[in-house]
Amino acid sequence: MHACADRADMQTPDDDIAFPPPGWVTNDEAARILAVSVATLTCNAWPWRLRCGKCVRRPGGGRSNIYPTAEIERVRAEREARAAGPQIPEGYVDRDEACRMFGVTRHVWKHWVIEGKISFGQVISSPIGGKQKIYAIEDLNRLKDELFGADKLYKGADGIWHVPAGFVGREQAWEQFGVQKVTWERWEREGKITCGQRVPGGPKMYKVEDVHQMLDEYGRYAPPYPDPARPGAYRVPLSGRDIRRREALVDAAALPLIEGGSCAWSPNDADVSGGFVSFSGGEARGVPLRRLVMGVTGADDNVRHVNGDSLDCRRENLVVRTVRQRARNARKMRTINGRPTSSRFKGVFWEAWTKKWRAGIVVDGKKRSLGRFGDEIAAGLAYDEAARKWFGEHARLNFPDGVEAWLERDWPAEQAAAAA
Repeated sequence: MHACADRADMQTPDDDIAFPPPGWVTNDEAARILAVSVATLTCNAWPWRLRCGKCVRRPGGGRSNIYPTAEIERVRAEREARAAGPQIPEGYVDRDEACRMFGVTRHVWKHWVIEGKISFGQVISSPIGGKQKIYAIEDLNRLKDELFGADKLYKGADGIWHVPAGFVGREQAWEQFGVQKVTWERWEREGKITCGQRVPGGPKMYKVEDVHQMLDEYGRYAPPYPDPARPGAYRVPLSGRDIRRREALVDAAALPLIEGGSCAWSPNDADVSGGFVSFSGGEARGVPLRRLVMGVTGADDNVRHVNGDSLDCRRENLVVRTVRQRARNARKMRTINGRPTSSRFKGVFWEAWTKKWRAGIVVDGKKRSLGRFGDEIAAGLAYDEAARKWFGEHARLNFPDGVEAWLERDWPAEQAAAAA
């Protein structure tokens, strides 16, 4: 609350005495004459602060400040004379207008001056008294090009960083990969993202060419898209802890099952293929996609891939097996108790005392001998014949494509390994 300028009372014996007295004006009238608010009129920081007022008793009660009319007229004349004084030349602006051009505050502008970014400007007399600094618009435009050019990093008035041409920010980078912030940050922590540079006090940026190189190498996690080589099939890009590009293969009919969720590659050392495709969405978390496609929920039922490719989740490549059927389709064991097996073929082992290859098969928990053979391949063929008979479609064959195909495909490699 404004303190009265002078506590000396001007006595008013009765209500008939005019108020304010002749030659004096009230607060409101003085503010109107000077074209300012009452708050400005009574502000100690105002350049024309009035010290000639008096606090008097009003005829109807209460108190009010009054000022000499002559003093108010003098202040008004002085202000008008100052306003008609030195003006900002054409082609120049004052500091406030310069700040508006750059979208910064006076505080930021002051720091730019201290840092040496602003080394121009000239001082002139201010219309309200004192001095002020003005800047040539041409110099300001040149500075704007230097600070806010397309190849410059700067923070705009909206608080958003402008990334130079040839770079992208972190958000743009992970959007190009089709992943979320948490995934991108994990890749960086794990050392999978090795490019990028952080500006002190600014954002982390990545060269566009580095991002494109990673995209070419790893691919983008995009929505499912039609497989160009298989009509009716779709490829589903997978996320996962590994940045390596992987895509699952599903039928078009399976797309509604994964809509609204996400598919990922889940490593699994127990899986021969090294992992499986998992689905997460709604209440499902990490459900194998192969079980989802086949509608299997029983704990005793296993879904396997006919061609051994864990990424191929089309129904034609999936088969449901019980625990026993799964055992029948198991791969050949390479070691037993840490020691390598004697034969490379399933159902075949070397019988030392007869110097023969012996073939056998286990059916419903009972061992059945298939005979002794002088040739390992012949023993493997004997197992295949018995497996087809007893296990049918669940049989794991040594020569699924025939002996000739196996000899053409695998025999040269085995001979080379034996020779080495």
